[in-house]
Amino acid sequence: MARPETTLAESSLFTGSPADPQLVLELGREMRSADSVDLLVSFIKWSGLRLLMPAFEEIAERGGRVRIITTSYMGASDAEAVEWRLHFPQIKTVVSLVTFQKTEKEFSPSTMYQDYPISRELLHWETQGQTSQASETGQNLIHHQERGYTMLFFVRSRKKVDGSTVPFTFLGPAKLVSFQSERPIQMVWQLDHLMPVEIFHENRRGG
Repeated sequence: MARPETTLAESSLFTGSPADPQLVLELGREMRSADSVDLLVSFIKWSGLRLLMPAFEEIAERGGRVRIITTSYMGASDAEAVEWRLHFPQIKTVVSLVTFQKTEKEFSPSTMYQDYPISRELLHWETQGQTSQASETGQNLIHHQERGYTMLFFVRSRKKVDGSTVPFTFLGPAKLVSFQSERPIQMVWQLDHLMPVEIFHENRRGG
């Protein structure tokens, strides 16, 4: 097994020069011998994540644990990059992409979920229509803290404005406050960080 050229015990500067060790190769070599990986980053971009996918997949195949810890910094994370981890149960993160103001033209009747901010820290959210409380998905959501899952929310007010697709804003992680009903389950989540004022005012019930 190839070992990294650098050591975790000392700081290393990666310049991208062909003459220097390559960051993606060094990370991949470290992860090949790891039982678990905690990756702490300010934001996640698809262009960088795809380079580490082979290493993540190797860890998943041998039953290892991966935690990707990120922030809502400037809403810079790519939704596609965060959503990718859904293919790997060892990476215990649930990602929800929420459009608050849904229209019948853009959404089918079965996906007109009642998602809206109650306050800047509380979010009303509905699961997919077929989800029951007793289902695996329902139980993972209800007991997300005990089972080690992190819930992440990306939101936007509308799907499109003037014909252009609106990007999502990353609100960060949240914890479950309450739930009721099923198919869909109606849930209230408490955000770890206050949502931006403009998003709250534009999408709260009653305007």
